[in-house]
Amino acid sequence: MRRLSALFVAFMLASATARAEDEKYLLGDFGFKLNLGDDWNNTAWSDWAFDGNKVDLSQLIYVWGKEVQVDIRSEDLDAWSKVYLDKIEALKGRDPSVRVKEVREIAGHPVARFEIDYAMGATKYALSGATFTVEGQVVHVGLVSLGAKAAEGAKSLDAILAKAEYRKPPKAAVEGAELTAPGITSKLPAGWHIPLEVEATELQGPARGFGIEDLTGCWTAVRGHANAEPDVLVACPGKVNLGVVDDFSFDGVDAQVRERFFKGAPLRAVEKVVSQDGHLGFLYTFDTAAGTLVSGIVPFGAGVARVYAYAPVEKDPGFEATVRTLLTDSKFEGQHPAGFGQYFTYYLNYRPFSPMVIVPALLLLGLAGLIVTMIRKGGGGPTHEY
Repeated sequence: MRRLSALFVAFMLASATARAEDEKYLLGDFGFKLNLGDDWNNTAWSDWAFDGNKVDLSQLIYVWGKEVQVDIRSEDLDAWSKVYLDKIEALKGRDPSVRVKEVREIAGHPVARFEIDYAMGATKYALSGATFTVEGQVVHVGLVSLGAKAAEGAKSLDAILAKAEYRKPPKAAVEGAELTAPGITSKLPAGWHIPLEVEATELQGPARGFGIEDLTGCWTAVRGHANAEPDVLVACPGKVNLGVVDDFSFDGVDAQVRERFFKGAPLRAVEKVVSQDGHLGFLYTFDTAAGTLVSGIVPFGAGVARVYAYAPVEKDPGFEATVRTLLTDSKFEGQHPAGFGQYFTYYLNYRPFSPMVIVPALLLLGLAGLIVTMIRKGGGGPTHEY
């Protein structure tokens, strides 16, 4: 029995070793598996990065990535090449020169490929780079060789990519998908997508910048850019009562909104927007050191919808127009509540010559005049003779 147990344990260990060998050089976060030969070693290997070298040290390889899914396009080649120029700088290289930059299909998907020459001291080197998209992320692979063997290095990288496994292909964006939060329904703008699970962390920083610590109950969207931080869209309901909001009170409520939500930040002039279901909203834009922020505040039945859109510096000049269209195409449930006191203040401050003010005022004046007349007719009390 002991002998059988020992055999069973040996079998299990052998199976585990075989499984581990099968998954050797799998970067789990990317679903990307390097099938390198025995002539390669690894010096660092995790679910999100890999460093390795050939046994004879003739080639080095680096794999790393970045959250937010971005399509590979030829118009973005200059931006993607900067990834490898930065890598060369990190390796203490100098005088880099991009010799090749192109999009080609490798293993059935588009890859941005680069060949870059550089120097370290008196020695010439070459870096072959490849950037491609996986689910929710972009992966970069850089292979370094001696400058004299640059062509061999390029072929080696192409062969590695051809033999690799791609287990998490990019998700296709659903054009015009519906975004929903309690009482708020919007249409996903073109070029944007609903965040995948791996992309969620990219929303946290901008959301905190908006003053939102918890995104529960909000809808969110992202738009990736080549080698840059993504644009972020967030919409959340807020239990805020602004009273009566219409064309008459717009300027006065604007002052309330600025104080309540932006605390004196240097906003550009407010713009009036009207949603497709008739809700009047406030559109603000202001620049920060980190980029452009556009915000829409729309009163509706449950309070206000707070829509925030953030774009890093030097992004699409039509960004503000995208947010404006988003607001005008959205739907918001219910009319913004206002109490009797708020209506009274509204008419007194913004519509003092409205029949709603004039008629009651005339009635009060008439009533006051009637009382005065009755008092005078009363004669001031009984007459006494002495």
